[in-house]
Amino acid sequence: MTDYKLGKKEARYVPTDKFYTEYRVSTAPVTVPSIFGHGNSFRDWGMNGNDTYGDCVLAEGAHTTELIANLATGGVTGAEPVAVTTENSIADYFAVNQVPPGPAGGTSDQGTDMHTALDYRVATGLIDSTGKRHKLAAYVTLDVGNLAHLREAVYIFDAVTIGFQFPDSAMTQFNNGQVWSVVPGAQIQGGHCIPIVGVPAVGNLA
Repeated sequence: MTDYKLGKKEARYVPTDKFYTEYRVSTAPVTVPSIFGHGNSFRDWGMNGNDTYGDCVLAEGAHTTELIANLATGGVTGAEPVAVTTENSIADYFAVNQVPPGPAGGTSDQGTDMHTALDYRVATGLIDSTGKRHKLAAYVTLDVGNLAHLREAVYIFDAVTIGFQFPDSAMTQFNNGQVWSVVPGAQIQGGHCIPIVGVPAVGNLA
């Protein structure tokens, strides 16, 4: 079994965070379809270095950057206007963490704090294969465990970044091409960061 890298540092509370619930119009909630999303927007989403480096937070950023750019230009699979390479993601990984570039598993490869990465994406932006940087205008925080709001936010914004504690059972399921599901007694391997881009027909988040 292949053990891929994780790389999300422990979550931390930031008192200045803006919350989704502060801006959501509760008097006119969005009707979210039971099936929607963009899980098939790319033939191969790629690893962006996360198979060797603990850069999952930046790999996630690369995927959402590519997805949003693609949707903005018609969403044609195979004609994506923005490409973020493995080298781009690894370069931003070291830049976000303000450490010198180094080998996978080395002293510079220590994972990323999600707030630090999101602030970097607002201030600096992630670089693509042409040297262009793509910034976030802002970001908000979802209430942990509120799946209804998570689905709603994915439907509105097309993608939502989430961080979670990754069990060893999920690594086994990933290697076997299976959907992630809870396995009692599984042991946490570390923190991981992924994009949620929809709800497919089977009903799981994707």
